[in-house]
Amino acid sequence: MSNLLRAQKKPPFGWYYAWLKLSNIGEPQQDINTGIRQPDTIKVSWDQPDSNRTGGTRALTVSVVPDKGIFGAEYSLIYTIEEFRKKIVPRLDPTAADHPQRLHDLFGQCLQGAAATKWTAVLDKFPVATRTDITFKEAQKAYLEKVAEVTNLGDMLIRQLQIMANWHICSLTPMLPVAKNGSAI
Repeated sequence: MSNLLRAQKKPPFGWYYAWLKLSNIGEPQQDINTGIRQPDTIKVSWDQPDSNRTGGTRALTVSVVPDKGIFGAEYSLIYTIEEFRKKIVPRLDPTAADHPQRLHDLFGQCLQGAAATKWTAVLDKFPVATRTDITFKEAQKAYLEKVAEVTNLGDMLIRQLQIMANWHICSLTPMLPVAKNGSAI
């Protein structure tokens, strides 16, 4: 009996609490209002060698919008990756020996919940010894595919951008007659 009471107090398998809204199949229902409001920020901090002091470091802190992995790849592209690129990457020393590892670690600090779990699964495919700036971009791509639950996400994005570019060109410019070689007549 005490095991049952202990299990109700602290569920061993992460049962959903009574105050969570559930869908008709028993999964937590995502509240759309949390996606509409301005996202919360978290602080990402790290130590960086200080050039003014021999052997000393200084703590750097940046506020970024975390990705929780529940709003799809677009959320991460718009908020988390963009802020990571603008706020964190310029503060890192690209000549440092630990630069690639630091990129991977700091991006992981920008993720929470399901997103952090998916990033950890992606990092399993990129051993520490082989991590470079290029593999970091590949890891981000694999992470976005994992969040979107789609393979070849890059091809889909490129196609979408091409469709949008063609629509943009067609809607803003008048139709001109075109010769067989592609030049305007």
